[in-house]
Amino acid sequence: MNNLFKPKFDNDIMAKEMIAVDNEFKLTRNNDGERLRYLQRKIMTNPKSYFNRLEGGNKQSLECENYREKVMQFYKAHYSLSIAKICLLSEKSLTE
Repeated sequence: MNNLFKPKFDNDIMAKEMIAVDNEFKLTRNNDGERLRYLQRKIMTNPKSYFNRLEGGNKQSLECENYREKVMQFYKAHYSLSIAKICLLSEKSLTE
């Protein structure tokens, strides 16, 4: 839980995550459903919509010089408890 509030930005963990993103990209790039969703986003939605900014990446698109520092800058600019949201899913009611 502490990593949500004070992430370490460990190079090894970040490299493993980049590989995981790349593997997910490779699994879905030839998936017909994913291709259809991609086309729907590009054809049927406003190009300026945030919906069109939500896209996958791969190792090539994520690798860049000083990626650790860029991730840290993004974190500092966009992660704050004041804007954080949480979603809980349970079979129990709120009173339980």
